Amino acid sequence: PMQNLMSNNKKNAAFTLVELLVVCIILSVVSLAIYGTLSNGVDIWSRLNSPIYDEDISIFFEKFTSDLRNAFDFENLAFAGTGDRLEFATFVDSPRLLSRTVGKVIYFYDASEQAIARQKLDYSQIYRDAMIKPSYGLKKVKSLKFTYYFFDDDNKEYLWQDEWQDKGLPEAVRIEIEIEEAGITNKLVRTVNVLYNSQS
Repeated sequence: PMQNLMSNNKKNAAFTLVELLVVCIILSVVSLAIYGTLSNGVDIWSRLNSPIYDEDISIFFEKFTSDLRNAFDFENLAFAGTGDRLEFATFVDSPRLLSRTVGKVIYFYDASEQAIARQKLDYSQIYRDAMIKPSYGLKKVKSLKFTYYFFDDDNKEYLWQDEWQDKGLPEAVRIEIEIEEAGITNKLVRTVNVLYNSQS
Protein backbone atom coordinates (compact mmCIF):
# COMPACT_ATOMS: atom_id res chain seq x y z
CA PRO A 1 0.00 0.00 0.00
CA MET A 2 2.89 2.38 0.74
CA GLN A 3 4.36 1.74 -2.68
CA ASN A 4 0.99 2.43 -4.37
CA LEU A 5 0.71 5.72 -2.46
CA MET A 6 4.21 6.82 -3.51
CA SER A 7 3.61 5.94 -7.15
CA ASN A 8 0.34 7.94 -7.12
CA ASN A 9 2.17 11.01 -5.71
CA LYS A 10 4.83 10.73 -8.42
CA LYS A 11 2.16 10.62 -11.12
CA ASN A 12 0.42 13.70 -9.69
CA ALA A 13 3.70 15.66 -9.38
CA ALA A 14 4.71 15.18 -13.03
CA PHE A 15 3.54 17.41 -15.97
CA THR A 16 1.79 15.82 -18.89
CA LEU A 17 2.92 16.54 -22.47
CA VAL A 18 -0.24 18.58 -23.12
CA GLU A 19 0.41 20.77 -20.07
CA LEU A 20 4.01 21.42 -21.20
CA LEU A 21 2.83 22.38 -24.70
CA VAL A 22 0.21 24.76 -23.29
CA VAL A 23 2.79 26.43 -21.01
CA CYS A 24 5.26 26.76 -23.94
CA ILE A 25 2.59 28.36 -26.16
CA ILE A 26 1.55 30.82 -23.43
CA LEU A 27 5.22 31.79 -22.81
CA SER A 28 5.76 32.28 -26.55
CA VAL A 29 2.73 34.56 -26.89
CA VAL A 30 3.72 36.62 -23.84
CA SER A 31 7.36 36.89 -25.09
CA LEU A 32 6.22 38.04 -28.54
CA ALA A 33 3.93 40.65 -26.99
CA ILE A 34 6.74 42.00 -24.79
CA TYR A 35 9.21 42.03 -27.72
CA GLY A 36 6.70 43.85 -29.95
CA THR A 37 6.08 46.50 -27.30
CA LEU A 38 9.79 47.05 -26.67
CA SER A 39 10.56 47.14 -30.41
CA ASN A 40 7.87 49.77 -31.05
CA GLY A 41 9.14 51.82 -28.10
CA VAL A 42 12.71 51.75 -29.47
CA ASP A 43 11.48 52.79 -32.97
CA ILE A 44 9.50 55.72 -31.54
CA TRP A 45 12.46 56.81 -29.41
CA SER A 46 14.79 56.65 -32.46
CA ARG A 47 12.42 58.74 -34.58
CA LEU A 48 12.02 61.37 -31.87
CA ASN A 49 15.77 61.69 -31.34
CA SER A 50 16.87 61.64 -35.00
CA PRO A 51 16.99 64.82 -37.16
CA ILE A 52 13.78 65.42 -39.08
CA TYR A 53 15.19 66.15 -42.54
CA ASP A 54 11.79 66.48 -44.21
CA GLU A 55 10.88 69.37 -41.91
CA ASP A 56 14.25 71.06 -42.47
CA ILE A 57 13.84 70.74 -46.24
CA SER A 58 10.29 72.13 -46.15
CA ILE A 59 11.33 75.10 -43.98
CA PHE A 60 14.30 75.84 -46.26
CA PHE A 61 12.23 75.77 -49.46
CA GLU A 62 9.50 77.88 -47.88
CA LYS A 63 12.05 80.53 -46.86
CA PHE A 64 13.78 80.44 -50.25
CA THR A 65 10.46 80.77 -52.08
CA SER A 66 9.35 83.66 -49.86
CA ASP A 67 12.64 85.52 -50.41
CA LEU A 68 12.49 85.10 -54.19
CA ARG A 69 8.85 86.09 -54.48
CA ASN A 70 9.64 89.30 -52.60
CA ALA A 71 12.63 90.06 -54.85
CA PHE A 72 12.55 93.28 -56.82
CA ASP A 73 14.66 95.17 -59.32
CA PHE A 74 16.58 97.79 -57.39
CA GLU A 75 19.10 99.99 -59.19
CA ASN A 76 21.85 99.68 -56.55
CA LEU A 77 21.29 95.99 -55.73
CA ALA A 78 21.30 93.99 -58.95
CA PHE A 79 19.98 90.44 -59.19
CA ALA A 80 23.07 88.28 -59.80
CA GLY A 81 23.43 84.54 -59.91
CA THR A 82 25.85 81.75 -60.78
CA GLY A 83 25.53 78.00 -60.46
CA ASP A 84 26.15 77.95 -56.70
CA ARG A 85 25.50 81.54 -55.60
CA LEU A 86 22.49 83.84 -55.82
CA GLU A 87 21.94 87.37 -54.50
CA PHE A 88 19.08 89.80 -54.95
CA ALA A 89 17.28 92.76 -53.43
CA THR A 90 14.33 91.96 -51.20
CA PHE A 91 12.65 93.13 -48.00
CA VAL A 92 14.41 91.98 -44.83
CA ASP A 93 13.82 92.37 -41.10
CA SER A 94 16.42 94.81 -39.77
CA PRO A 95 17.52 94.20 -36.15
CA ARG A 96 19.06 97.70 -36.02
CA LEU A 97 16.03 99.56 -37.38
CA LEU A 98 13.53 97.18 -35.75
CA SER A 99 11.45 97.15 -38.92
CA ARG A 100 11.17 95.59 -42.35
CA THR A 101 13.33 97.41 -44.88
CA VAL A 102 15.14 97.13 -48.22
CA GLY A 103 18.05 94.75 -48.13
CA LYS A 104 19.82 91.90 -49.83
CA VAL A 105 19.70 88.15 -49.43
CA ILE A 106 22.53 85.88 -50.54
CA TYR A 107 22.31 82.10 -50.94
CA PHE A 108 25.49 80.10 -51.57
CA TYR A 109 26.97 76.65 -51.17
CA ASP A 110 29.53 76.30 -48.38
CA ALA A 111 31.56 73.21 -49.29
CA SER A 112 33.46 73.18 -45.97
CA GLU A 113 30.18 72.92 -44.02
CA GLN A 114 28.39 70.88 -46.73
CA ALA A 115 25.48 73.26 -46.28
CA ILE A 116 23.49 75.97 -48.02
CA ALA A 117 24.24 79.29 -46.38
CA ARG A 118 21.95 82.32 -46.28
CA GLN A 119 23.12 85.86 -45.57
CA LYS A 120 20.67 88.66 -44.89
CA LEU A 121 21.79 92.29 -44.95
CA ASP A 122 19.72 95.43 -44.58
CA TYR A 123 20.62 98.51 -46.63
CA SER A 124 22.67 100.11 -43.85
CA GLN A 125 24.75 96.94 -43.44
CA ILE A 126 25.38 96.87 -47.20
CA TYR A 127 26.38 100.54 -47.15
CA ARG A 128 28.79 99.96 -44.23
CA ASP A 129 30.11 96.77 -45.89
CA ALA A 130 29.35 94.90 -42.67
CA MET A 131 30.50 91.32 -42.18
CA ILE A 132 27.39 89.27 -41.41
CA LYS A 133 27.73 85.67 -40.32
CA PRO A 134 25.64 83.40 -42.54
CA SER A 135 23.03 81.01 -41.22
CA TYR A 136 22.93 77.43 -42.44
CA GLY A 137 19.40 76.45 -43.38
CA LEU A 138 20.10 73.06 -44.88
CA LYS A 139 22.96 70.69 -44.02
CA LYS A 140 24.38 67.44 -45.42
CA VAL A 141 24.16 68.99 -48.89
CA LYS A 142 26.46 67.40 -51.47
CA SER A 143 25.78 69.86 -54.31
CA LEU A 144 23.75 72.95 -55.20
CA LYS A 145 22.89 74.33 -58.62
CA PHE A 146 20.87 77.39 -59.62
CA THR A 147 19.57 77.94 -63.16
CA TYR A 148 17.66 80.94 -64.51
CA TYR A 149 14.61 81.05 -66.80
CA PHE A 150 14.16 83.96 -69.20
CA PHE A 151 12.60 84.98 -72.48
CA ASP A 152 15.11 85.23 -75.32
CA ASP A 153 14.02 88.15 -77.52
CA ASP A 154 16.26 87.05 -80.41
CA ASN A 155 14.90 83.51 -80.67
CA LYS A 156 11.44 84.39 -79.31
CA GLU A 157 11.45 81.51 -76.83
CA TYR A 158 11.94 80.78 -73.14
CA LEU A 159 15.31 79.30 -72.16
CA TRP A 160 17.31 78.23 -69.11
CA GLN A 161 20.82 79.57 -68.48
CA ASP A 162 23.48 78.81 -65.86
CA GLU A 163 24.29 82.41 -64.89
CA TRP A 164 22.35 85.64 -64.51
CA GLN A 165 24.29 88.85 -65.06
CA ASP A 166 21.62 90.62 -67.13
CA LYS A 167 19.61 93.63 -66.06
CA GLY A 168 16.31 92.98 -64.36
CA LEU A 169 15.08 89.70 -62.93
CA PRO A 170 14.68 86.27 -64.50
CA GLU A 171 11.20 84.82 -64.94
CA ALA A 172 12.02 81.94 -62.60
CA VAL A 173 14.85 80.29 -60.68
CA ARG A 174 15.33 76.55 -60.46
CA ILE A 175 17.26 75.12 -57.52
CA GLU A 176 18.67 71.58 -57.63
CA ILE A 177 20.03 70.06 -54.42
CA GLU A 178 21.66 66.73 -53.71
CA ILE A 179 21.24 65.94 -50.03
CA GLU A 180 22.42 62.93 -48.05
CA GLU A 181 19.79 61.44 -45.76
CA ALA A 182 20.40 58.26 -43.76
CA GLY A 183 23.24 57.24 -46.09
CA ILE A 184 21.15 57.77 -49.24
CA THR A 185 21.68 60.69 -51.64
CA ASN A 186 18.43 62.27 -52.85
CA LYS A 187 18.04 64.91 -55.55
CA LEU A 188 15.54 67.69 -54.88
CA VAL A 189 14.40 70.14 -57.55
CA ARG A 190 12.21 73.21 -57.04
CA THR A 191 11.29 75.95 -59.52
CA VAL A 192 10.20 79.32 -58.11
CA ASN A 193 8.50 81.96 -60.22
CA VAL A 194 9.89 85.44 -59.61
CA LEU A 195 7.19 88.08 -59.31
CA TYR A 196 8.59 91.10 -61.08
CA ASN A 197 8.64 94.24 -58.96
CA SER A 198 10.46 97.41 -59.92
CA GLN A 199 11.88 99.84 -57.37
CA SER A 200 13.92 102.97 -58.02
